[in-house]
Formats: sequence, structure tokens, C-alpha cells
Amino acid sequence: LNWLSRWLAMPMASLHAGVNLYAVNPGEKIGSIWPRPVLIVHGANDEIIPFSHGKRLYDRAYEPRDVMFTGGTHNEILDDPAVVDRVVQFVLYAQSSPVI
Repeated sequence: LNWLSRWLAMPMASLHAGVNLYAVNPGEKIGSIWPRPVLIVHGANDEIIPFSHGKRLYDRAYEPRDVMFTGGTHNEILDDPAVVDRVVQFVLYAQSSPVI
């Protein structure tokens, strides 16, 4: 699976997005999107991205931030009704921090 993502999926996704996804580092960029709200959703059983990466990303985000850690795998979280509901609620009600 790791070989497929490295040599097939990432190059195809990069081509589709028009960006070199190997060069994207969310941990370095997450702080620069403040004061916009951030929601991190990550499955504890993610077989592609280590769970520690999701926790670290949340730790690096500034308020307002929210998190939902589930027991799902990388793709199972997309089928979890609780995740879908949490994302919808976040999009509907999240508010930016006031900028002084």
C-alpha cells in the first residue's frame, strides 16, 4: 500500500491538483491560516497517515480549532455518519477569531 501511494497515487493526485503534493507540509502551514477556524478529523486506525500526525497538526493549529478523532481507518471515516454530522456542524457554525 505504501508503494502504491508513493509511486502511483501521489503523482496522480499531484497531477490532478496541479501541485506537487510531496512539497505540501500541513504542519508548517496550519498556523498561517489563523484566524480562520480549523477542524481536524483523523482516524486512530489510519493505515496511510499516522495518527500522531493528526494529533500534531491539531496541536499546531491556533484557536478557533476543533478536533474529532475516531477509531476508523483512512477511508472509513468518510462513511461515518458522526463524522459527516460533525463536519456539517463545523461548516455551519464555526466562527473566526476576532482580530484586534
